[in-house]
Amino acid sequence: MHEFKINEDTVIMDLLYMDIDVAQIFAQAGLHCMGCAFSINETIGEAAMAHGIDPKPLIENLRAYFGVDEVDRA
Repeated sequence: MHEFKINEDTVIMDLLYMDIDVAQIFAQAGLHCMGCAFSINETIGEAAMAHGIDPKPLIENLRAYFGVDEVDRA
């Protein structure tokens, strides 16, 4: 298990740098981050708000992909 957190404050590009294949998860959620200049500094929460999607399912999918076990207390 990794020792990092994935939540609404996680910067998208940080995850893409860790594993480029995670772009598929973002694309399935309607976020095509690889072609977006904003993804360099944009958080999951900011991107979700900009695209009008609920970030929670995306975060759950990302946590499952990376093997991160984290309870969202928000």
